[in-house]
Amino acid sequence: MPVGFANQLTLARIVLAPLIMFLIVWGKGDVAWYWLAAGLLLAAGATDWLDGYVARRSDTVSALGASLDLVADKVLVAVVLIALVQVGLLPGWWAAVVVSREMAVTGLRVQAAEKGVSIPAGRAGKLKTAVTFLALVVLILWQSIVSEILLWLALVLTVYSGVEYVYTGIRKVREVNNPQTRKPQSRTAQEEVHAK
Repeated sequence: MPVGFANQLTLARIVLAPLIMFLIVWGKGDVAWYWLAAGLLLAAGATDWLDGYVARRSDTVSALGASLDLVADKVLVAVVLIALVQVGLLPGWWAAVVVSREMAVTGLRVQAAEKGVSIPAGRAGKLKTAVTFLALVVLILWQSIVSEILLWLALVLTVYSGVEYVYTGIRKVREVNNPQTRKPQSRTAQEEVHAK
């Protein structure tokens, strides 16, 4: 089965993750390597939005694309965080909070999907993604008060959006379990994943 362009963009994030890690870890102290790593991270972040846009415009939203999108996001963020912790640019506890949030949200999303429940990403979650990518790029290029502020903002949004997502997810699952409060789903789970 051929892989559509939208899914190719998603797979590109997975392919870029180890390359970015290599540039950060083995290029420690080399400005050129860090600039290249930051550029690739920006490109990978762009595919996070572009794959969903392409899928919707070409009407190729699929379960495979939705699953790949989730995996690609988690792999990219986790790998980059590990690299930054390894070279001492990021504290381990910061990475632990972000990865724990992603695991909790993914687990809830899987449980909800089993019940046919779609949990759309809220504004805080979308803002969290954008700020996190920006914070990591700035951290790679310029360790300063600016990167510190962006990292703290990303962390706050990570925790807040995670709590918001869990609250929304539990409420939606309860609505499904209680037919009297059930509301019709306006979008499928796959469409929500790609609606970025």
